[in-house]
Amino acid sequence: MDPTDEQLLARIADHDSDAFSAFYDRYAPRAYGLLRRMLADREDADDVLQEVFWQVWRNARQFDPRRGTVKAWLTLMTRSRALDRHRRRGREAGVGELPVQLHDPAAVDDGNEHAEQMHRARRALEGLQQEQRDAIQWAFFGGLSHSEIAARAGLPLGTVKTRIRTGMMKLREALAEGGTP
Repeated sequence: MDPTDEQLLARIADHDSDAFSAFYDRYAPRAYGLLRRMLADREDADDVLQEVFWQVWRNARQFDPRRGTVKAWLTLMTRSRALDRHRRRGREAGVGELPVQLHDPAAVDDGNEHAEQMHRARRALEGLQQEQRDAIQWAFFGGLSHSEIAARAGLPLGTVKTRIRTGMMKLREALAEGGTP
């Protein structure tokens, strides 16, 4: 029987390299798929993947199952590292646009259930009005604050908040129904 994610992390916390290898094999494709969608440059995605798993090796003890699943913990860590890299690259290049790639065919799915969930999420997101979709993408995939989105789009802060809130409610409804908003 395969060890649970929590068991692997406990062993990684004790510097068990076999547990780390098993954890890496289990989650690297998912993390890399997310990184490829968030970062325009493949080398950046490769580097950040390495940083994420180095962080797992160093900080496995910090995982708290009361706060969420291992999958969510790793996804949050991956997203944070990708946003850090994106911001750093943006400052270096003086670029403002986000390289959000929700439809990246190179993204790796980890099975039929995950592929179906991704398909439903994409379909629901595509069903939103463009301004709601843009605001949600900037906030969740680009890591921008509501104030940063308002400044970038030239909109009042309240408008941005309303677009995100309304879009998220429509997404929640659509995903509960399994269709589009």
